[in-house]
Amino acid sequence: MTTFAGLTPLLLDRSLQAQFLIPMAVSLGFGVLFATGITLFLVPCALLAADDLGQAMAAFRSWYFRPFRTREYKPLQPSEPI
Repeated sequence: MTTFAGLTPLLLDRSLQAQFLIPMAVSLGFGVLFATGITLFLVPCALLAADDLGQAMAAFRSWYFRPFRTREYKPLQPSEPI
């Protein structure tokens, strides 16, 4: 925000000398604002979505492999027939 605020006087300047620098100031200022918005909103949303996906995969794994874990293993005794 401070970078954009610092570029505001250059953006509002109407002199002939500033006309060469204004496109650079526009792209830099709005690029900084766009990157700030992406960093503050999109990255946390992506992390939350990845966490939800991980929890869903863990629930699926526990459901899918449950029959294998609930079986009891009873080894055969030498006196029992096969």
